[in-house]
Amino acid sequence: MLLLAPVLLIIMALIGVLAVSWLQPSFWPQDVFMAFWLVFLAAYGLGIAYLWLWIAFGKELVTVRQGNLILKKDIMGFGRRKVFPVSEVSNLRANGPFGSRVENLPTQIDYLGFRGGVIAFESRGKTHKFGIQLEEQEAREVFAKLAQRLTTARPEPR
Repeated sequence: MLLLAPVLLIIMALIGVLAVSWLQPSFWPQDVFMAFWLVFLAAYGLGIAYLWLWIAFGKELVTVRQGNLILKKDIMGFGRRKVFPVSEVSNLRANGPFGSRVENLPTQIDYLGFRGGVIAFESRGKTHKFGIQLEEQEAREVFAKLAQRLTTARPEPR
């Protein structure tokens, strides 16, 4: 996948350049179709580029700092952060499917890192997951270390 995605992006870019060169103002219905097709092609290309960057450089970062559990999907320093106050985190657990075996589409989406994971917790009435591709033993080790950090970071009741 690491070598295939850049080649596919180059081919898509060449097709896009050819399609733009075919646009002529005299054939209006074909131009409208071609414009929509180019927008779809560009969106698809951006999706493939993101997927390639995630596979090549992506990582999940889990931090407990200043009373917050912070989950970040990082690609070369950029990425989305989700911040959860430790006081709102409950029911932390190692929750399968474990490992890197991919058999169906929902699991593939989880496998690629677009959602899911094998460690779950509840916060604000929702289940949140992280820990993509962890084996069961690894998930249990992460769970144990994180549970220890969460209990030490949890504020004392008054």
